[in-house]
Amino acid sequence: MIRAPLTVIAALSNLLPGRGITQELHVFSIGSGQVSGGYYDSATAICGVFNKVGPNKVRCSPEPTAGSIYNLSMLASGELTFAFVQSDLQKAAYEGTVNRLGDSPMENLRSVMSLYPEAITIVTKANAGIISPIDLTGKK
Repeated sequence: MIRAPLTVIAALSNLLPGRGITQELHVFSIGSGQVSGGYYDSATAICGVFNKVGPNKVRCSPEPTAGSIYNLSMLASGELTFAFVQSDLQKAAYEGTVNRLGDSPMENLRSVMSLYPEAITIVTKANAGIISPIDLTGKK
């Protein structure tokens, strides 16, 4: 289980509009990924901690989504408050080079925290003739 540090909880609550001014309940969402994936579990854990120790009138809701591109689109439209996005796609959206999002840079994107570095392991059969990544060219 991921434990969100209190500094992250404070950062999230400080970024919310109207903090402490209204008596209404304010719910913010974290766009994650598919329910069966680790990002949804991470959003659920963060929201669980926030809802336990955060301000009384502010609640966090983990939202299952289709992933980074969807999350960026929903951030741009205001449908999501926070979202998990792969860092390379965040950079491309910031620069306006994600074709599926249009050509307008999303210059208002901010990174609040990083969950973990994503490593990749490539496994092949011993007789595939693949020794280095360049050998993957033309392979299925």
